[in-house]
Amino acid sequence: MVEKGSILLLHSGQYCSIVEETDIEGIRIAFSPHVFDNMTRNIANVVKYTLFRNFNIIRIESRDFHEYIEECFSMLLVESKTNIHSFMYNPRLYSMLYYTITKIYEYQPNVNNGNGVTSKTLELFIRFSAMIDDRYKTMHSVTEYRTALNVSHKLLTECAREHANKSPLDMIMEKTVFEAKKLLNYTNLSIKEIALELGYREPSNFSTLFKKHTKVSPNQYRERNSNKLSSDAQKY
Repeated sequence: MVEKGSILLLHSGQYCSIVEETDIEGIRIAFSPHVFDNMTRNIANVVKYTLFRNFNIIRIESRDFHEYIEECFSMLLVESKTNIHSFMYNPRLYSMLYYTITKIYEYQPNVNNGNGVTSKTLELFIRFSAMIDDRYKTMHSVTEYRTALNVSHKLLTECAREHANKSPLDMIMEKTVFEAKKLLNYTNLSIKEIALELGYREPSNFSTLFKKHTKVSPNQYRERNSNKLSSDAQKY
């Protein structure tokens, strides 16, 4: 649930459904990854894997920061309406968006040591997160990841707890379930085909995993969300 005074960050390839149930208004900003081109590779990766995680919702507690971000968004909105060129041909708009993202990133706790230098656990977290994105279809166990990363189970667990407040296995399964939900919602693939797509030869193993993390079977999830999406579409 996205509450008033919150920022919802999604990375490319993510889907979401917006249901109009309240009078809360907001600003939606979509941009290409080229916004990060001016960042160093290290900082760009930190932003990607700390800000743009699966449905990362930032609740702004500071009134001053809330007003500051509102001002940034307002300036972006005004600039986008007064200049019809894309970010590529509008350096001012491009810089403003880059600056706003940077400030949101700096608002996050446990990002760096105060000098802009990422900690060793954060570096490991970035490597682990990136590896999950790349290999979630072929690697499903913590042992496979810690072996590939050449770290102990204890260190990987501490890293995941510190930066995601989850266990390594939860992070791995969260990615699998997230991708499964996309396939269930937006494709006509059978449960068996989805299981194979995600690297599970036995559909029963996939279904057990999915139900463990969602409390419903893949078929139940698809039916429930198919009805919900159809209902939402009729509103528009």
